[in-house]
Amino acid sequence: STVRRSSSSATPLVSEDESKLKLYQYAICPFCHKAKALLSYASVPHEIVEVNPLNKAELKTLADQSVKKVPIAVLEQKDGRSVQINGSNDIIEALLEDPKAMNTLQNKWAGTEMTMEAFKQGENVERWWYRYADDDLAALLYPNVCRTLSDSRKAFAYVKDVEHFSAMQKFLVANIGSLAMYFAASKIKSKRNIKDEQKALQTTLDLFENEALAQGQHLFASQNSVPDMGDIAVYGVLSSVKGLPVHDYVLQQSRESDVLMDWYARMEEEVHS
Repeated sequence: STVRRSSSSATPLVSEDESKLKLYQYAICPFCHKAKALLSYASVPHEIVEVNPLNKAELKTLADQSVKKVPIAVLEQKDGRSVQINGSNDIIEALLEDPKAMNTLQNKWAGTEMTMEAFKQGENVERWWYRYADDDLAALLYPNVCRTLSDSRKAFAYVKDVEHFSAMQKFLVANIGSLAMYFAASKIKSKRNIKDEQKALQTTLDLFENEALAQGQHLFASQNSVPDMGDIAVYGVLSSVKGLPVHDYVLQQSRESDVLMDWYARMEEEVHS
């Protein structure tokens, strides 16, 4: 049986040693990478299930069919039951309520001023960078990832490495998926009245560099010696385009200094060490 976990549920997400956590994702989804960044930071073992963006076949086996958007986390428990959590924000909330994950994080912060409450809320910062990652940064990445049809095709090049996709599925995702995303990005530009997507992204990154990092005076947006959830969210969103042209633009071509790149390097070490 499957328990659909609400945000207020007290069901632990990762605490049973024999439980298996699966994360259903798209490889270039910024919200999936936001959840993955916290999973890695909290040292939570998990299996990635790549979802076909055209037919979403991998999601059809899930008990809860109410949501067709990724990420979706499914915890398969040793008693045969499973817990399904839909959406990056609910997955993150569940992780930050889980006793085992909380203990791992608190051990990670030993000797620092970071607390669980400060990590969640960013109580010492003026802007909630967690929300910025969703509303501003992620929204502007799509038009930049798919500035041209060629760029959009590069974004879907990952499908060649998805072992459970058939040759035909890889062909269809690479071609139809890239075309659909190119037109979707155009709609985002129109909806947000974006004339120059690169300039818009550059301005948004300037905000993070100037306000969150104080042009390099702060190691992290947390204004602490370790990152908070705002840092994790922004890093996760940016890491979703690693290996694509826009990633170089974000960290190098759009920057007049190494402040953002240095922060990103520190986050790489924090999240994956």
